[in-house]
Amino acid sequence: MLEHIEVDAFVKVLGDNTGGMSRPVQVIGSNGKEYVLKNQNVYDPSRRTWVEWDSMFIQEVLVHRIAKHFGITVPDCAIANVDSIFLTHAPALRFTHNYVPGFHFASNLVDGVENNLRDGYETLLALRKPYIKRPWSSFFNNISNKSDVSKIVILDLLTANFDRFGNFGNLIIATNNGERLMYCIDHGHCFWGPAWSNLQKRQCMLSVSQGGYIDFWTKALTQSSGGAFMSGLGEIFRALDQYIDVANNEDHCFYDIVLEAEKITPALIDSWFSGIPDEWYKDKLSQIDHYKHFIMNQKQLLRELLNIMADKGAFQTHLGGELKWNVKPTGTQ
Repeated sequence: MLEHIEVDAFVKVLGDNTGGMSRPVQVIGSNGKEYVLKNQNVYDPSRRTWVEWDSMFIQEVLVHRIAKHFGITVPDCAIANVDSIFLTHAPALRFTHNYVPGFHFASNLVDGVENNLRDGYETLLALRKPYIKRPWSSFFNNISNKSDVSKIVILDLLTANFDRFGNFGNLIIATNNGERLMYCIDHGHCFWGPAWSNLQKRQCMLSVSQGGYIDFWTKALTQSSGGAFMSGLGEIFRALDQYIDVANNEDHCFYDIVLEAEKITPALIDSWFSGIPDEWYKDKLSQIDHYKHFIMNQKQLLRELLNIMADKGAFQTHLGGELKWNVKPTGTQ
């Protein structure tokens, strides 16, 4: 079950220098823990208006649960209630950042996060300076959960998360109790976008079972990876590619996790929606049906999508030929 907390104190606004539209804040919950509190109301500078990413909270919870099912390291999360009294004592959240009373998605603040290299990269981006890739490879050396890398690739393929492919990656590194762990974060933009009100998002989710979808997906990935097919999985994933082993087409790092994804059932997906607040939905039954339709069909395409990526040079250890599984894919049920 999802933990429910009250937001008791505001600490600070996060992300002001990242160039992104979302402005999460750091808060203290009623259980004494610190959280990153998300907001579905975001200011779109291109349109000069506030917009609602009305699927973001649902997708954060859904993909968090899929990640946990796959054994990927993610921060714990909670449903955080923001009440009017709290906003009265933190007026900047209401009037500057457009936070409203109600249930919000909150992710546990991870202790021991290493920010120096990431902050330096953001500075280089802001200055439009050339970027040297080597430090990233060094930065991701000696992580304890190397096997998570191939799982994250499958998670992103299963949930249509192009956000991580196209930028420096929604990943953090933290050292605790002698372990240097990579955490997978920020999943609100999966499933072809964060807004249910966007008709194109809903059409994309339904198109997974239609002809031409693979070509459509390929073009979308090309665009997210800089327009050069295949420029890889973004700067961060190129550094993490050291942990992707596809040299042996019949014994590769994606073998087990693809089989695990193919075992997903409608009943399992239903369990992932358990406990999500009704107020987060715009059309609950229709939304759940769309997500189930997408996941149950997308899981059948994972082998083909991986082989397209491998054939186009996404993985440095790939020596040619088709990645294989000696087990037939599980049916869509």
